[in-house]
Amino acid sequence: MSSDKQTLKWDCKDLLLFEETAEKDSGQEREEAGGPQAVALAEKREARVLGWEQPGKQEAVLDLGNRGCQCTKLPTVPFPSLHTRFLAGQPQGSGKLVETTTKTQTMSHQSDSLHKPCGQMKGQGLKTQKPHPWVMELILRLQQIIDEYSRQLKIMRLQEDLEQEKQRRSQDIREQEAILVQLLGEVVNLLQAGATSSLELQLPRLSLDSRGGDGQQAQLPRKPDQLSHQLSDSKTAVVSCDLSNRGIDIAASYKSSFQDFIAYQGDKYDEDNNTLGFINLGLSENKLCIDLLTERLSRSDMNYIDDDLLQYPDWSGHAFLREEVARFLTHYCKAPEQLDPENVVVLSGCCAIFSALTLVLCNPGDTFLIPTPFYSGFTFSSSLYVNVELIHVHLDSEITEANTQPFQLTVDKLEKALLEARLKGKKVKGLVLTNPNNPLGDIYSRDSLKEYLEFAKSYNLHVIVDEIYMGTVFDESIPFHSVLSMESLPDRNRTHVIWGTSKGFGISGFRFGTLYTHNKEVASVVGAFGFLHSISGITQHKLCRLLQDREWIDNVYLPTNRSRMQEAHRYITNNLKTMKVPFLNRGSGLYIWVNLKEYLDPCTFEEEQLLYRRFKDSKLLLSPGKAYKCKEPGWFRLTFTDKPQRLEVGSGKLVETTTKTQTMSHQSDSLHKPCGQIKGQGLKTQKPHPRVMELIMSLRQIVNEYILQLESRHQQEDLQQEKQQHSQNIRDQEAILVHLMCEVVNLLHSGASSSLELQLPQLSQDSRGDAGGGQQAQSSREPDQLSHQLRDLKTAFISCDLSNRGIDVSALYQSNFQDFIAYQGDKYHEDKNTLGFINLGLSENKLCIDLLTERLSRSDMNYIDDDLLQYPDWRGHAFLREEVARFLTHYCKAPERLDPENVVVLNSCLSVFLTLTMVLCDPGDAFLIPTPFYSGFSLTSDLYSKVELIHVHLQSKITEANTQPFQLTVDKLEKAMVEAKFKRKKVRGLVLTNPNNPLGDIYSQDSLKEYLEFAKRHNLHVIIDEIYMLSVFRASIPFHSVLGMESLPDPNRTHVIWGTSKSFGISGFRFGTLYTHNKEVASAVGTFGFLHSISGITQHKLCRLLQDRGVMVEDRKFEGRQDAAQKEWIEKVYLPTNRSRMQEAHRYITNNLKTMKVPFLNCGSGLYIWVNLKEYLDPCTFEEEQLLYRRFLDHKLLLAPGKAYKCKEPGWFRLTFTDKPQRLEVAMERFSEVLANVKQDWVEVQLADAMAEIVSSLSTRPPAHPPAATP
Repeated sequence: MSSDKQTLKWDCKDLLLFEETAEKDSGQEREEAGGPQAVALAEKREARVLGWEQPGKQEAVLDLGNRGCQCTKLPTVPFPSLHTRFLAGQPQGSGKLVETTTKTQTMSHQSDSLHKPCGQMKGQGLKTQKPHPWVMELILRLQQIIDEYSRQLKIMRLQEDLEQEKQRRSQDIREQEAILVQLLGEVVNLLQAGATSSLELQLPRLSLDSRGGDGQQAQLPRKPDQLSHQLSDSKTAVVSCDLSNRGIDIAASYKSSFQDFIAYQGDKYDEDNNTLGFINLGLSENKLCIDLLTERLSRSDMNYIDDDLLQYPDWSGHAFLREEVARFLTHYCKAPEQLDPENVVVLSGCCAIFSALTLVLCNPGDTFLIPTPFYSGFTFSSSLYVNVELIHVHLDSEITEANTQPFQLTVDKLEKALLEARLKGKKVKGLVLTNPNNPLGDIYSRDSLKEYLEFAKSYNLHVIVDEIYMGTVFDESIPFHSVLSMESLPDRNRTHVIWGTSKGFGISGFRFGTLYTHNKEVASVVGAFGFLHSISGITQHKLCRLLQDREWIDNVYLPTNRSRMQEAHRYITNNLKTMKVPFLNRGSGLYIWVNLKEYLDPCTFEEEQLLYRRFKDSKLLLSPGKAYKCKEPGWFRLTFTDKPQRLEVGSGKLVETTTKTQTMSHQSDSLHKPCGQIKGQGLKTQKPHPRVMELIMSLRQIVNEYILQLESRHQQEDLQQEKQQHSQNIRDQEAILVHLMCEVVNLLHSGASSSLELQLPQLSQDSRGDAGGGQQAQSSREPDQLSHQLRDLKTAFISCDLSNRGIDVSALYQSNFQDFIAYQGDKYHEDKNTLGFINLGLSENKLCIDLLTERLSRSDMNYIDDDLLQYPDWRGHAFLREEVARFLTHYCKAPERLDPENVVVLNSCLSVFLTLTMVLCDPGDAFLIPTPFYSGFSLTSDLYSKVELIHVHLQSKITEANTQPFQLTVDKLEKAMVEAKFKRKKVRGLVLTNPNNPLGDIYSQDSLKEYLEFAKRHNLHVIIDEIYMLSVFRASIPFHSVLGMESLPDPNRTHVIWGTSKSFGISGFRFGTLYTHNKEVASAVGTFGFLHSISGITQHKLCRLLQDRGVMVEDRKFEGRQDAAQKEWIEKVYLPTNRSRMQEAHRYITNNLKTMKVPFLNCGSGLYIWVNLKEYLDPCTFEEEQLLYRRFLDHKLLLAPGKAYKCKEPGWFRLTFTDKPQRLEVAMERFSEVLANVKQDWVEVQLADAMAEIVSSLSTRPPAHPPAATP
């Protein structure tokens, strides 16, 4: 067989795509089977059968040069009907190019001849035959039946939809009634409380679900979340049309937990500038030694910059920091042996560590024991992502024979709590301890710690020990014992220690937390969360240098910090003693646990909240005991590690508020005391007036009767709802039935005649039309595409310590990052490691690191102040959000100045994407996303938010509908919506990346507008990732941001993500930002800064970098000043140099690809090229793609295979070209070598097969001269 081939080159604007045609022999076979005209005729017949061709339209024929064959080009047709679309299985207007293998062509011709009737002339199809009259009559009759059936269904469904609408209104009324009943109950109880306390008035509770079950109590429209002590108060204010149920819960919990912290952030006390601002003695921060830290962090050794600090880190933390943490903990925890850096994980805060630990150790609904009172952040962290319940082990302040000290934890109490949990069917997986304790300040003795650990071991429980306050022991007479200091832990593999620098070093703004565990499996899986919780490389370097400086720590910081803590503690406790306020006098922690029960009358949590509000009105913030789940009202946590001047003012406010409270209480007693009453005798001993009691009982009967009537009506409504659901199920089955009938009719029709167009009605699941999006029904299901290797890898993970969810996370991490981990440990270096990995699969821009290093090393970058070292606004520091708004206004060409209040800053764009899906979707909801797309989207949606990504598959073939490869059209989006609705998926939005990753395409302004209008029609949110905005290196290609549009179709549902990782090549900064016009969404996403924030120092550097762009005309217009300083580094230095280097690197790679005759998409943006290596797959399957990927890996070259991007076609790879020239040169040598080896292997296999065939034929050939027969 001849091996000569013809090459066909498509040159379509910026497209450079090589296609190889079939061998010459296959062309001869086509001619033998009927020639080019027969082929075109067959394709035309197929197009008519599928309903893609309009009769009467002239066919366009594309000349393929010397091939001598023709290709039918089908005209564009309207959006096809339901049955046509699903029979075809192709997008609107798709045609077929003559591009097929010899085998396929041969099979096709055999099939044609097989079904050709006897006597039919060559090239003549069935469509020229006249159909039998009774067949046509049957088809027309069937069509009439279906038309009538569909009409009746639509009428019936309109009635059902009206009933459904009534049901929705009924549910709204029911919720309002529940609120009314609740308010009536409160009124009755208030009346009764004013009359007598001896009579307990128990009103029945109205259930929103009158069918029984859990018997949820009457309440606001949603069940009150227990995340915080204020949630029930704040939740009534959260009413949203854009947030999901989960988003509403998150917004409510954030508001309840942080609303006063937000007020404090905007109105801080300052002795010079704001003496009327808030003093925060409720936040656990150490501000006593900021002067020492500022001086140390400003030294020259802190300002080092290199390539690795600016690029993606190991997700577990840079190796140099993990090594230093291991040494530091070995020394200060007095470990019996050197701790292993491989057991260290570094994430963005101790709460991020706690959240990740509970996620991998527990399945949803599992529980941990935790003694009360405890840090409220544990509740927030365990509920935000992981859905792990914390079972409270309540401790009392009363000293008894069993309790030798207040709030004493004993094993008996742990045993009791565990037994009660198991009786309730709870699955307890572990125990949480804080040592030293927050908020008590207690330090566990070595014996007590061992008892708790032995208890945990006896019940196979994990123990998480938070030792973040290890460095806050200021009473030298009290020894601190870390669990890492124990000679032998009862259960090493289930003991996990959390530590950080926020408390002991007073740098909470660094957002640093670390895990040490002897369990390498747990350490590895928790390290996976660095993908979403990592901290910047620059911050990691500063932390490493700080921890290394033991001389400064031991001789300067620790003694000074201890002395100042003692002095501040003495000052506050002396004031408390003067006020005669009881407190726990402990020698560790940054706070004092204060007993203010004396100021509560009665002693209830409601009165505790009123006292808290009085402190707030006096601009003093304390932390009430209920926030720590304390069982007894009246306790408050008071932080004493603030500057002396603020402590003095805060103490004055404390005295003033408590005195005023006491005075008001006495006035209230005397005001309500009847004449002649003995001193100290309250109203509660008086007999209530008979008329008052009669009124209360009458009102009680009315409310009871009202509730009974409501519940009776609710039962009827619930029965009606069940009928409605049953009707919906029938409707779905009818849609399938009509679809199948359509298929039957079309099959009959295609066998009878193609001259008659049979237009069957389109049956919509939502007969109300536009209100429901008019989505059509279909019956196919798509396999889960979460990870191309998950199913294979999961079987390899058998763990005694990880939960099922933890095993899934481990499998996902291995499938997505195992080769990245190998690369991190064996990087190519031109001087030190020439045999290491070169990574052209990771999208990083390394072309201008020299420029960035120089700019980031300037003196303006090294500024340090108090605010940068303390807790930030969770949405990001105001100065950075303001600068981001100005930057995006300029580079996105926004028609008006963008609002900083609409900006949220988190630690990476993926964190922004994750949090957006969390607040916009409930678990199980879906987003549409065109393929191929960045694999990180799948990972984040599966890891945390449980939002399904519905793939809108795009193809590389150029057709009438697709004028370029992988073209996204509204028709394809509509089709995906139809399929999703038929599968009963709740689609909440659409995800777009512009410029596209991995294709490099840039959407035109018209296309963007079409996508946004499509989303508006279906009430969808649109998340647009514009992280590659400044990576457009071809000047002829305009980039259009959605923020540059004069008017967005739906501004409240359009959300833009941007970051500096790609355009500025500083992925190691871990910075991503959201801009949305929807302030409600911005606020809800800002909640996640608690777990995804960036260090203050990194935020300052980013702000200075973005400022240095030059003041343009637009900036002057918005800023309103003509004399603004010219800062031109971005405009005059970075962008032109980066663009020039990108063009040069892109030219070098593409020239190599052309030389090797490798097809690719030639686009002018992005850091990568989308390369077609189908020619090197035999057969062209994803299994072969993976084998080719492994060949590259064996040659120490990393590329990104198309399956990782959910590409529907095997053989595509993403190749990053924005690396240094010397590495690109070595990489292309390895690339060429692999492809040559593939070809060589094929030749060797063919030779081996040929030799085997020859040997086989020789062995079976009969002898040339057989011997004569014997007579």
